[in-house]
Amino acid sequence: PIYQVTTTLVCASLILVRKNSLMHQFFSMACAVMAAMTCGNGLLAFPLAILFLVIQKNRKLVAGWMILSAIFILSYFYGSPAVFANNSSSSLLKIMIFSCCFTGSAFQYLYGLYLPFIAGALLWILFGVLTATKYYRENYFIYAVLMFVLLSSLITAYFRSDQVLLESISNRYQFFSVLGICTAVIAMAESVFILRRQKFIRYAFICCLAYHMLSGIFFFPEVPVRKQKLENLMADILNNRPFVPVVPVSNTGSEVIVKESIRKKIYFP
Repeated sequence: PIYQVTTTLVCASLILVRKNSLMHQFFSMACAVMAAMTCGNGLLAFPLAILFLVIQKNRKLVAGWMILSAIFILSYFYGSPAVFANNSSSSLLKIMIFSCCFTGSAFQYLYGLYLPFIAGALLWILFGVLTATKYYRENYFIYAVLMFVLLSSLITAYFRSDQVLLESISNRYQFFSVLGICTAVIAMAESVFILRRQKFIRYAFICCLAYHMLSGIFFFPEVPVRKQKLENLMADILNNRPFVPVVPVSNTGSEVIVKESIRKKIYFP
């Protein structure tokens, strides 16, 4: 639940920053700090809040937020190893492919990357359209949440660039994908002409209902596939055959954990 907690705190910060009172600004900053302390992508709460204040042309609050952000971010990374040193050779193309698959991972089927990539690419295109049409002036909260999802995908892609692309559709990331899709539907519903909005909402509702009903087709086949892969994995470990990480088990430390569990009689094969 760490991603859900972080996202909730970021959303709370974005809601509170829209208020003009100093108390609301204080609590907004507090939520941003807690989001950053919960997970790294929580740091995005600071630039997202500052961007809103810049759009509103509130110079005093922009200055206050920038000072707080600078102090907090410097203290956040002070004494830490260079987090970007090991990723200097990251390929921009791979990062963008990873990002698209990440944001569209809710559409993955049997670990396929084509549907997630297409869905994620459409989210990026929609974000570009929303930016060009200045949708952020109509509903900054939805715009900012979508930006948060997309930037989180880039951060994850950068620090996971040394892993296989299948990591991008890991189950733990699909929360961001669903969140991005929900914000996209809301943004499209608010962006269409008023006369067409009712028709759009009707078709959107049908599509969402169909996706929910088809999720059994999308995800049920994974159950036997995952079971078979895990059984093969355990057979390789127990028979001392060469260990090859497989999705969803990608941690090479699994072999050590399994053997240690057997030795301590925690796990009985």
